[in-house]
Amino acid sequence: MRQIVFRGRTPEKSYKGSRWIFGDLFRTIGTDGVGIQYWDEEDGWMTEDVHNSTVGEYTGFYDTNGQPIFEGDILKSRIKKFEHIPYVVGYREGIFETRPNNQDLASMPLKYLLNDDDEGTTLKSWTIIGNVHDNPELLEGGAK
Repeated sequence: MRQIVFRGRTPEKSYKGSRWIFGDLFRTIGTDGVGIQYWDEEDGWMTEDVHNSTVGEYTGFYDTNGQPIFEGDILKSRIKKFEHIPYVVGYREGIFETRPNNQDLASMPLKYLLNDDDEGTTLKSWTIIGNVHDNPELLEGGAK
């Protein structure tokens, strides 16, 4: 069964300051705002506004270190022909895809990078090195 989780960065003025939160996405009725509802061990169920541009969905896949991969993550490969190119995870036309250096050239479905393991969810030789929101400098020429 597919696990649907979103992440988003809260504004500086939010409860506990700006940070990434993970949970269920919701839209504020009558506004363009979005928020994420999540469980906080101290405060119970919380709902916080997040920046629209930072919202990303969990892909259902993990990198070689077991870290969950979200839209907007930047991946790097240990495969020699790909090792110097950062790949950005995105969503288009119903599939999660990777784009070399965040450009549309030669994009490929994320599932093509998978290892043939029992779970079918671990990427072979690919590691998350950052994301487009916190680390735009990892892309050639900055964020695109």
